[in-house]
Amino acid sequence: MSTASGVPGDDAGQVDPVWGPVVERLKAAFVNEFELDEELGRGGMAAVFRARELALNRRVAIKVMAPGLLLGEGMVDRFRQEAITVANLQHANIVALHGVRTVGDLHLFVMQYIPGRSLDRILRDEGRLSFPAVRTIIYHVGSALDYAHRRGVVHRDIKPGNILLDGDGDPVVTDFGIAKVAETPGYTRVGTIIGTPTYMSPEQCMGFDVGPATDQYALGIVAYEMLTGRPPFGGTGMAMMRAHTEQAPAPVRDARADVPEPIEAAVMRMLEKKPADRFPDLAAAIEAFDAKPLGTLGPIRAEMSALAGAGTGERRIADIVRLPRSPAPASVAPSPPPAADSSQPTLRPEVASIRVDAPAEVRLGTRATLTARALDRRGAVVQSPVTWTSRNPAVASITHSGLLSPSSRGVAELVAEAGGVTRTVHVTVLGPPVVDVVIDGVPPVWVVGATVTLRAVVRTARTIDDNREHTVEWRSSDPAIAVVSADGVVTARAPGAAVITAHCEGIRGSATVTVVSVRAATVVIAAPPSPLRLGDRVTLKATVYDAAGKVVTRPISWRSTDARVAAVDQSGQVAAQAEGWAIVTAQADGVDSHAEIVVRQHVIPPSASGRRESRRLSLYWWVLLVVIAAVLAIGWRLLRR
Repeated sequence: MSTASGVPGDDAGQVDPVWGPVVERLKAAFVNEFELDEELGRGGMAAVFRARELALNRRVAIKVMAPGLLLGEGMVDRFRQEAITVANLQHANIVALHGVRTVGDLHLFVMQYIPGRSLDRILRDEGRLSFPAVRTIIYHVGSALDYAHRRGVVHRDIKPGNILLDGDGDPVVTDFGIAKVAETPGYTRVGTIIGTPTYMSPEQCMGFDVGPATDQYALGIVAYEMLTGRPPFGGTGMAMMRAHTEQAPAPVRDARADVPEPIEAAVMRMLEKKPADRFPDLAAAIEAFDAKPLGTLGPIRAEMSALAGAGTGERRIADIVRLPRSPAPASVAPSPPPAADSSQPTLRPEVASIRVDAPAEVRLGTRATLTARALDRRGAVVQSPVTWTSRNPAVASITHSGLLSPSSRGVAELVAEAGGVTRTVHVTVLGPPVVDVVIDGVPPVWVVGATVTLRAVVRTARTIDDNREHTVEWRSSDPAIAVVSADGVVTARAPGAAVITAHCEGIRGSATVTVVSVRAATVVIAAPPSPLRLGDRVTLKATVYDAAGKVVTRPISWRSTDARVAAVDQSGQVAAQAEGWAIVTAQADGVDSHAEIVVRQHVIPPSASGRRESRRLSLYWWVLLVVIAAVLAIGWRLLRR
């Protein structure tokens, strides 16, 4: 933690024995250039401090490598070369590197200071994110990484803690190149693997060479966590590293059923174990996500700004431009501050009303951002923070910054409060959005005059059949053939084909209606030759009769119960492909006829079979005659005695 002076210390206020002297050295070295403020964060390799650059009166972040980290041979040169590479990455979503400095054995980066929140903090506070927010972060972070990869720079430590959202909600990637520098041979020890186990690629866990595919895998882990609220693998560091190399992550939709299939497929491909099985580059991954850049205005911009904590960002920006705390130069005498008058309290503009921008309706499975501004009596904006609360969180919850998360159908009562003034708004929570419409109960063939009631099955992101919550609009492509009513009743009018469609919230389902004048009553297949010899091809004939017994012309469809034994095409030709037995069916207007097909390896011709049977019978009669003759001879001898 940091003490009041900004020097790292422990809970008792004692100065950290490692970083305390470092801070004092930095303060002394940069007394005329930077004013060190508080410590922003610390890891195993570096610590980051916020500072004010005196010449430009701007906030910067100073990242100091851990003392002794770069003592290996050639490490300083490698550090500087890597810093030069990163400094030349000019991208809106990559933190800017202002310069590289050295103070004795300390080596540090002077970087752009980003007011806002890290994605790590956002995920802890908000849980899983909306699909538009996920797509936005994937687009901008992926674009930044792809830009760096094309210039030969691999991040190697992509994780939510290294992704910041600035005050406007724009994602910014930090810590480029640091992990790569620390992994150089002059520092790495046998068995030492640099990185964060939760987000390390399999090749990184095994100590192999890494490339752009490593950053893609790590971003896939981040995407998984943004969608589900947790990374795919848990446990200790070694357990997670083993899981990265041996276990397949659970499908995203197991943890969040409403995730669109294309998004799940994109995430799972990014998490393939082999780098060659992932996307060829992050540009292809972005395309698979159907991700788009963040616009200047609109609900997504408002949502991203709310996630970043725009109010906090604005306060930090205001804090940046405050007057310097450093002593004034000796040549200029500082003006004494005016004496404080305790009898005159500081006046603040009084909040008279709150202006709210909120949607009238939201859907389950989505999020919305509500914005509010405090106004004085003249309608001018008052710089007073506005906080949100929900009076019925069972319907919808809302963060203090205005990010609305619906939970169940109903009307959410939301209250904005600023300076003791409240404003209540009502937002209706509807069912989840429609994703598919399927028409059920369509007969294959209709006879002119037939009337059938169709049913539209509406599938949403959360339910399979939600017809009670949706209105379906029915249409026919040709009412002269088949007309459909508002409640789905179809009447066949004339022979032909028409497409019936059911529309619901911009999603359409369709079914083709075939109308005939007279329907088939019977189908008869001429007796097929049986058995067939393996390799034979025969064409079956089928005749269609109506109810009066007259032959009618109808399209006939053919199928086989076992195409491996006897395959049949739509002309009725049967191909004997393997020994066995199958049933071939001819269908017309929904009426079936069946024929049994037997296929054998060898079939004896009828003529040869007849000759064999004749020889068998002849032998039988000869044997019978010999027996009779023998009996008669024996009887004659007995009579003569």
